[in-house]
Amino acid sequence: MIVRPFDHERDSFEVLARLNPFPPEAQVELAKLYAASPFVGKNLLVGEANGKLVGVLHIFDSGFPWAIVDGFYIDPAHRSLENARKFGEALDRELQSRDVPLYMTYAEPRLAEGLKRMGFQFMLGGCELLARRVDTWDNLERR
Repeated sequence: MIVRPFDHERDSFEVLARLNPFPPEAQVELAKLYAASPFVGKNLLVGEANGKLVGVLHIFDSGFPWAIVDGFYIDPAHRSLENARKFGEALDRELQSRDVPLYMTYAEPRLAEGLKRMGFQFMLGGCELLARRVDTWDNLERR
């Protein structure tokens, strides 16, 4: 799997909208919202395997020195720690290119434990908002 920015010219909004656990009727509406947004290409990283989109990560960057990351999804047939790491490394490269040194995400408690092992730290008194500095993927021990 490779991770790259969403490309309006070659990628389908309808396929992109199916990369989530939402019901089909919600995915149809999401495709319309993606198509209407001028920011989709700048704020979406996609995973591609064998020429098909199999994953997505949304970046909410408003020009502050931090970004919010959400809507991370990998098709079940392609879920692995290796592919999750590829998204993380691509995210770091993208945010470094924007001079954004910090990003945050919400996570359920079980996922939060895994993210802590990957260098995330709890914020806001230990709730499920986690943050991570952009440069830590390079220093992460391969497991």
